[in-house]
Amino acid sequence: MSGGAEINILVVDDDSGVRKALATLLGVLGHSVVPAEGREALDYLEAGTSVDLVLTGLTMPDPDGPGRS
Repeated sequence: MSGGAEINILVVDDDSGVRKALATLLGVLGHSVVPAEGREALDYLEAGTSVDLVLTGLTMPDPDGPGRS
């Protein structure tokens, strides 16, 4: 990303193709990206890892998108 700061992004989706595509695109733009499935993403966040932005699917099986707290 030209002239901007690197953003730490957690990409959460149950579809591995979506995770890989977003991780590739955002990485090319100069961001640090961690692709993860639902439970894996929660574990990552519970570990206290610093994240600036979470991108997530809305219809994931466990836990589902709209029911997240």
